[in-house]
Amino acid sequence: MYWSQPEILLYDPDPKARISYPDFVEEKGRYFITETQKTIARVHEIDAGLLEGVWNQFDRKVVARNGLKLEWKGGTPTVTMPRLPDLREGGGFSIDMWVKFRELSEGQTLLDTRISGGKGMALTTSDRFTLRLTLNDGKTPSAWDSDPGTHAGTLRTDEWQHIAVIVDGGPKIITFVIDGVLNDGGAARQYGWGRFDPALSDVNGATNVTRGAGVIRRIESDACLRPLSTHVGSGRELEGTIAKLRRRLDPTCRLGNAGGSRIHRNVIQIVP
Repeated sequence: MYWSQPEILLYDPDPKARISYPDFVEEKGRYFITETQKTIARVHEIDAGLLEGVWNQFDRKVVARNGLKLEWKGGTPTVTMPRLPDLREGGGFSIDMWVKFRELSEGQTLLDTRISGGKGMALTTSDRFTLRLTLNDGKTPSAWDSDPGTHAGTLRTDEWQHIAVIVDGGPKIITFVIDGVLNDGGAARQYGWGRFDPALSDVNGATNVTRGAGVIRRIESDACLRPLSTHVGSGRELEGTIAKLRRRLDPTCRLGNAGGSRIHRNVIQIVP
């Protein structure tokens, strides 16, 4: 038996609600999940595309392009950020990149769109040797970081890593996927995903972002978040691209305040 990386299948807007005793039903090519809440029983039909994405994680080697909003080519000093969807209304986005750290000191900035008052988002290294996403709509701040430690799916030095940060405005959850491994908390915490404040809404910040604030390859936006499986597949496809670019391009670009870390100038993306 081979275990894929998990996906969010069902959620309730109320985090105190409980979804219990799930069962899986397949009927004539359609898929259903049953569940109960005390005296209430429900049947949910599941999008076949979501399940097929989970099943195809081991074979998928395709960079997702649906909903592409921005692609930042090497040599471009600044980029105009596309508008991100409202998280309170169920919108979402993800940040998808290849990165190589020389060391993991606190305060290295991969992306920062914040303006006065803190509105916007930032992706920085933390004092726990993790990557931390900070979101702020000008009133409500929220943040979550990747798993600390040395197990699979954590930050390393002197090697290329594929990282996806997924912000899902449906269940209000932030997840990290590093090298194809969904962070599950490891030994340091009970789970690897974090809820953000349901009141958090518009996290759009600065319109123009410079290379010193982050090296972005592309930005996509969809009404619904793409499955985690998409990021796993993108990582496999871009792995081959990394090897080719290293042979024919200057492979690194020093960040404005990255403390010695380096990012590949052509293989970084932000994906909503």
